[in-house]
Order: sequence, then C-alpha cells, then structure tokens
Amino acid sequence: MTSPLANPPPQFPLAVDALLESAIERHQAWEFDKAQALYQEILITEPGHADANHNLGVLLAVQMLKPAQALPHFEAALNADPGRTQFWFSYVDGLIRDGQHALAAQVLPIAQAQGLSLAMFNSLAERVLVPGSEPDRVAVPVREPSLQEKNALVALFNQGDYVKGEAAARSMIELSPQSGFAWKALGTMLQPQSRKDEALEAKKRAAELLPDDAEALCNLGRAHFELGQTPEAIVALRAAVTVKPDYAEALNNLGLAYNANGDIHLANACFEQALHHKPDFAEAWNNLSGIFNAHGEIDKALHALRKAVDSKPDYRIAFDNLLFVLNYDPDKNAEQIYEAYQEYENKFGEPYRQEWVGHSNSAASGRRIKVGYVSPDFRSHACTFFMEPLLAHQDRSRFDIYVYAELTQEDPVTARYKGYVEHWIPTRGMSDAALAQRIRADGIDILVDLAGHTSGNRLGVFARKPAPVSLSWMGYGYTTGLRAIDYYLTDNASVPAGSEHLFSEEPWRLKDSPYAVYRPGPNMGDVSPLPALQRGYITLG
Repeated sequence: MTSPLANPPPQFPLAVDALLESAIERHQAWEFDKAQALYQEILITEPGHADANHNLGVLLAVQMLKPAQALPHFEAALNADPGRTQFWFSYVDGLIRDGQHALAAQVLPIAQAQGLSLAMFNSLAERVLVPGSEPDRVAVPVREPSLQEKNALVALFNQGDYVKGEAAARSMIELSPQSGFAWKALGTMLQPQSRKDEALEAKKRAAELLPDDAEALCNLGRAHFELGQTPEAIVALRAAVTVKPDYAEALNNLGLAYNANGDIHLANACFEQALHHKPDFAEAWNNLSGIFNAHGEIDKALHALRKAVDSKPDYRIAFDNLLFVLNYDPDKNAEQIYEAYQEYENKFGEPYRQEWVGHSNSAASGRRIKVGYVSPDFRSHACTFFMEPLLAHQDRSRFDIYVYAELTQEDPVTARYKGYVEHWIPTRGMSDAALAQRIRADGIDILVDLAGHTSGNRLGVFARKPAPVSLSWMGYGYTTGLRAIDYYLTDNASVPAGSEHLFSEEPWRLKDSPYAVYRPGPNMGDVSPLPALQRGYITLG
C-alpha cells in the first residue's frame, strides 16, 4: 500500500491526510472493515484521491478477495497519477486475480513502458498467459513455495494460530499467486475463524489450481457443506473420492452431506467405507451412531459411540452424544447411566481444576448482578419458547445481562434476542480457554448453561469455573456431570426428593412454579378443546 505525501498540496485537506494515516494503520493491523470504511470516507471528500483509491483497491483485491470491486479503484488511481509504477503493478495484479489474463497481458507492456521494474514485470509475467512460439498462448512456469515455507504454514495451523497463519498464507499468495498449496492453506486458516464465505472462495481457487488433489476437493466439499450448500458439497466430495477411493475423510464428509440431503442409505455406506479403510476413525464412528440412533437402534448407536471415544479419548463431542443416547437406553437404570456422567467428569472436568482460581467480583451492595447466559440456540429453536420470555422480562435495574452466543448463523429470532440484552458476545471460533478468560474479565457473577450435552455446548468453559456461581438450566433435562457447575435449576416434579445422588450439581428446586415456562409462538392460535373429550380416546403422535 502507498503512504500519503509528506507535504500535501493545498487541495488535499489535512483532515483527509489524517484519515489516510488512520486507514493505513488499520489496514496494516488487519482491521480490514475499519480500513475500508476510512478509505471510503476519504473518497467521499476526494473521489480522485490517488493513494486512497490505490490502497482500497489493494485491500479489496488482496485481503478481501474481491478483485472485481478493486479494479475501478486502481483505474482511478492511475487516472490521478499515471506515473506511479506501484499503481500499474497493482492494476495488472488485480486483472490477473479477476481472471482477466488476456487484458493483463495487453496492459503489462504498457506498465513496463511507464517504468515498471524488471523484477515487477517478471513477477507478473509468471502469472499471465504470454505470447509464445506456439499458435496458442502458453503458461509460464509457476513459482512454488519452498518446503520450508510450507512446513512453517503447517506448523502455524497445528499450533492453532490461524490469524498468523492467514497472514503467512496471504504473503505466500503474493509471491506465488498460482500456488494451489498457498490457496489451500489460506482456506484452511480462514475456516476455523468462522469466515466461511472467504474460506470457500480460497478453497475454490485451490481446487481450480489442483484439480487432481483429493485434499483440495475434500476441503472444498466441506466448505460448501458448512454453508448449507449440500448439492455442491456432494459434487466436490464425490470428485475427491473418485481421485482417491480410500480417502476416509472425504468418505466421512460425503456421508454427512448425503445424510443432510436425506439419503440415509448412501450416508451409511460412506461411513462404513470410511471405517473399512480406517477402523479407528473416531469421527466416522460418531456419525454412524447418529444413523443408528435415528432408527431407534440404541445398542448399535452406543457401540459406535464407545468405539469413537475409545479411538479418540479426548473426543468430547462423541462423549456428549454417548451421554445423550444413554438417557434413552431402556436396559440401564439411573445409577448405571449416572456412572457414565461421572466418567465424563473424570475425563473432561477434573483435569481443569488446576485452572480454578479465586474470583475478584465486587461485593459492593446495591450494584447490579452480572448474569451470563451461554447457548448455541439464540435463534429459531425449540428453546426459544422458554428462553425468550425470561430474557424479555429480566429486571435490568437489578441485573446486567450478558449473552455468549455460540452461533453459526443468525436469523430474525437472533435479532429479537439482541434487543433484550445489554452485552452480546459472539463466541464461535473462541477456544474454551479464551472464552473462559473473557467471562472472567467481564466479571460475571452467575453463569448459566443452556445447552447441557446438546450440540454446540460450551461445557469445556464451565469446567474451568470462570464465574463464582454457575448453574445449568432447561436446555438438556439432566445433569451435566460437571462438579464445576454449582446448581441444576429444576422443580420437584423433574427431580423428586431422593434423586440428589444422580446429579453432580446441587438441585435447586423452584417451589411455586415449574422450572421452565412455555410461551407459545405469536402465530400459533388459541388452544382448542381436547379432542379426547369428544372422541373418548387418546390419539398418540
């Protein structure tokens, strides 16, 4: 990116230069949305501002992967100052990124005539189709990153440092824009940051450059799947399996896509094929259990889940599912089922006791109590009929409400939830340790789990005891098994006297009301008379 002139001419107000300095700072700090807003603010005042147009173009083309939107800004920069060789370089680079290779090849000699250095020319020429001795244009050899560069990126991914990994991948793309590995790495770094649309675009580019790379095709399929684009996911994943028939991960992902598409038998076949090639594939065992459970084959589901947790002892999601399915086992009594919850505590609770430290929450009388709610279901979900009335009627004079929302997508119900609380914290992509630290920093007094062992839960956060008081309520229907959680909010009907030994938490019974109150949806209509009173029999559904 280019910096402002040291001595701006009078037509560039000082305020514009201050905005540009600030925009560049945000740009260099990878705060892209803020940088874009500042560049655009400059262009409202000075539409022909060369540096603002150029830098915004770089931001759009390189960092935000939107080269088509960048090109008009590069052209505006060149119109303002055609003598700047960096502007020519960025313009040709943008054309290449947008797939306009023929136009890039035409502009490149013009850019060289305007002073483009030999090194700049060569770096661009490697990426375009240039005239050769053959009748058609031929591709110039691509610079491939070194093994050392690739290993460094892999190390960042393994360390979970996706932000640095993203920066390194983008730098690699700058040097080697035709490297499928670099684009594949970028997509892999963006996915765990929940930047799924950007990850998809990077993975598409990787698959274009590596059409016979099963991993690139599998990554693309998974990216489509996580965005709910199931047909596209199936196409990419079938291509991956065609390239490499024993690719167990692609088979597993294809099974998930088939299952989401309602093709249960095909899904089952994919999971079994994955396990044929990799018998200790914990994720495939976990997914296979879902098919068994959906068909009421509890024994087979439990067997598959035990295989999953035996193959991968730290696989908490599979253990969550094991506990969930155990609740429906007709051959086990309550004490036997609770033994599995105690096993969960030993594996996923007890190890974090060393992270328990005292809390410094203020004891000042009269201050509002900070209550934090943790859930993946602040959206259109069955829990909304119970959670929304509570949040809508919180006494804000006494309670300061925080919501920690583990959402993959928001919807109109999410927007309603946001109106009920003062502090809305998205948690998708945050590690358990990072979220626990955030909750502690927020000074939460009472932390409420609303998910139990259901999908998207953050029980790993509760195991670290980030708040002095915690409780579980409503989202699961039974104990969490974690001794780090103090209370289980319930009533006498749900937890009768004498069943306390089946809970890791202390049952906290509401005496004068049920533990959860249902509020019908606004368009459900009035409750009609009970049909059984007229018919004389009960209809089961």
